[in-house]
Amino acid sequence: MSPAVKKISSPVPSETAATERPPTPDVEAVNPSRVIIIQPGSLHLKLGFASDHQPKIVPHCIAYRQKPNSNLQRSNHSQSLWFERSNLVGDEEIIQRGLRQAEDVLLGRPLTSGQYRQPANTQQILEFNNASKGEASDVFCSEQWTETSEEKLYFIGEEAINLSQEEPYDITWPFQYGRLNLHNGVGGSLSFVLQATETLWTSAISIHLAIPCEDFKDYNVVLLLPDLTERQHMKELMNVVLNRMKFGAAFIHQESVMACLANGLSSACIVDIGDQKTSVCCVDEGISLTSTRLSMDYGGSDITRCFYWLLCNNGFPCKECNLKDLRDCLFLQEMKETHCTLNQDEAGIHEHLVQHKIPSRQIINYKVQFGDECLLAPLAIFFPGMFGLKQSFLTRTYNNGACDPEDPWDDEYIQQTQSKQEQSARILAAKKKGINSEIAEQSVEESINIDDMASMPSPVPDKSEPESKIRKLEVHCPNYSSVLPDHLMGLTDAILYSIDKCETDEVKKKMYSCIIVTGGGYMFEGTQTWIQNSIWLLMPAHYRKQLETMDVITKPKDIDATMISWKGASIMMRMASSQELWVEQAEWNEFGLKVLRERLPFV
Repeated sequence: MSPAVKKISSPVPSETAATERPPTPDVEAVNPSRVIIIQPGSLHLKLGFASDHQPKIVPHCIAYRQKPNSNLQRSNHSQSLWFERSNLVGDEEIIQRGLRQAEDVLLGRPLTSGQYRQPANTQQILEFNNASKGEASDVFCSEQWTETSEEKLYFIGEEAINLSQEEPYDITWPFQYGRLNLHNGVGGSLSFVLQATETLWTSAISIHLAIPCEDFKDYNVVLLLPDLTERQHMKELMNVVLNRMKFGAAFIHQESVMACLANGLSSACIVDIGDQKTSVCCVDEGISLTSTRLSMDYGGSDITRCFYWLLCNNGFPCKECNLKDLRDCLFLQEMKETHCTLNQDEAGIHEHLVQHKIPSRQIINYKVQFGDECLLAPLAIFFPGMFGLKQSFLTRTYNNGACDPEDPWDDEYIQQTQSKQEQSARILAAKKKGINSEIAEQSVEESINIDDMASMPSPVPDKSEPESKIRKLEVHCPNYSSVLPDHLMGLTDAILYSIDKCETDEVKKKMYSCIIVTGGGYMFEGTQTWIQNSIWLLMPAHYRKQLETMDVITKPKDIDATMISWKGASIMMRMASSQELWVEQAEWNEFGLKVLRERLPFV
């Protein structure tokens, strides 16, 4: 039993009571200094005590030493995630079309003075940058290559990133696009990714929080995960923290709900722009609405790649910048965060000194002129054609996922065992809530058809069926009245799509009135004004008449946008209601996924 939370013993449920819920024992308040909050991201891992003011931020990667005489093909350990995307089309026509859309919007929006901006002189910029040469500074880079003389089996975080390319190590990123990094290549199996996650988290907690692994049993863990995390992955991560890392107790919560809590709000539309994914979700009265959850596989790293492409078109002088070198990719990302903006008043040509740093070497200085690319690159998130990505399978919505034998009474079971009288009651309840009756009847009719099919033999999937038809059969939520668009949506379209999936006009009005932008992938000056204007122009006209205010929150209470969800979880640990959510190892091993469904139904 965890010392961090004292629980009163509860009776063991009878084996014959098959449908009996896992007990919810009484609990005492948990000491926040004994609670570790973990928020895994595609690029960074945030972790810290609930009592801390802010978390520790660690690069979420681990470098394993290669086995001697291994016959496996060596992967380039410094290969970046964002410049080597497998779904990168590189179709110049698609990219140019998106670029023209962004340029037209810039030309059509007036400055603060009321005048219209003029495009920067690209020929002048090109001539200057082509003539610029790198100058070696007398100052050496303070960073050092990671020392490998001890031949450690692995390095994590900054040490992994600072490994020289000549060292026999391969970098692994356990998370990609906001989910477990599963793929068909070497190191892409579920068992390997979970092992890497366990090793990385264990080392990060031991190093940055000074807790030896043998003392993990004295601490509890809160896992913050994206709203669209698959239930199977939740199960595996709970197994990691409870059975493999041996923490005293744990529970999972959603990043969107915690972002609301950090802002002191119960309802809002949450826009999370991370390094590799952009997600939108509506939270109403502290509940993440499943029908509104939407995630797209692009983020800040794609803006970085787009920014570099625009720079190269204008003669970027740092020719030794290698897009397959992880450190150079981080250098480009830092340059994007420094110079890119959405403030149109900063239009024109600007000259800056750019420093290219390599560990233990002299710093190389470049004089670079920047033009419209500093404005155009951030706009790519509104016009995703500029990313040059394949359109299919980059947008995901909520899906119950595959059934698990550990939880036979899940949503799928309830859906298939409802009587037709219950289905009719759902229609009546939907009408009372103000939901479109045709939508409700259509969704119920689909579910009744699925109920009738439950007793029939499962047919072999027809590969010739269109994706849209298959997707309709997979989703049983009454709010999905239309099929997800097959094109890659920009940020404005995604927000409008998500809000439109809310059930009633009253909820939609609440979502339009408050939009919270979180994540570290889009921290540009002017973001708030640009999103607000874009939504206001395209939202249904009758909502514009009804709204008293429309707030777009990008930096609440001076909290870093990258830490909003983590801060919300820290606040939650001081609330009495959170004490009922803890799941101990014994409970987890006995009830499994049923505990998540009964104790944490919101996930």
